Amino acid sequence: MIKRVLLLIVAMLLAVSFLYADTLTLKDGKQIEGKILERGNDSVKIDIAGVEVTYFNDEIDKINDENITVPVDKINLEVKKEVVEITPGSASESSLKIEARDSGDTAEANIDLTVPGRKSQFRLSVPSQTPPQFTKEQAKVALILVIISLIIVLIGYIYTALCLYLIAKKTAKDPAWMAWIPIANLFLMCKIGSVSYWFLLILLLGAIPFAGFLFVIGFSGFVWYKIALERGKDGWIGILTCIPLIGLITMGYLAFSD
Repeated sequence: MIKRVLLLIVAMLLAVSFLYADTLTLKDGKQIEGKILERGNDSVKIDIAGVEVTYFNDEIDKINDENITVPVDKINLEVKKEVVEITPGSASESSLKIEARDSGDTAEANIDLTVPGRKSQFRLSVPSQTPPQFTKEQAKVALILVIISLIIVLIGYIYTALCLYLIAKKTAKDPAWMAWIPIANLFLMCKIGSVSYWFLLILLLGAIPFAGFLFVIGFSGFVWYKIALERGKDGWIGILTCIPLIGLITMGYLAFSD
């Protein structure tokens, strides 16, 4: 009677231990039963009948019938070159399968690699790098800024062309209509200031980096200096025309004053 009770107690203990045991299902289909002692990001340590055994995550398919999930805060992916020799007889046993999918927010790739004596499976999921896109509000603001810039440029061109046209009229240098035509207005400026057209070649030096800007400013200052003298004004007034904003005032003064 006592033996039966002891056997019953042992059976109950074994049943309880079986209920609370952990089961590892390896990728080759083998199942390992025991007590999980430690579970890390790359391995699992399990107690099997008093023996501690460590299995790596790439060997495990499921833990307690649940797919293994590895918490990852940061993925560092290193690609190494590996040379594998495959004989003609084993070539049919080797395979490589890659499946890629882009869901918009993340890009996933499943890689199955089978080599004689080894089988590995990888799954890589990384955020998709999509180029920044303008919102509708930002696009509207950019369009408005472009339109305003074009309007300012157009107004500035009309104003300077009108001033040059009036200066040509007051100095009796025809044809005054050349003031409204780009490039042609440069010849009109030389004609008003009694400057040789050959000086226009200086503008070609404007293509020189950095120093070219100084040549253009020097040419403009010289021509407007001569134009101011033709209008009966002080030459320094014409030189001020080369200064942004202030030049608009001096140009208007040479055009609208008596």
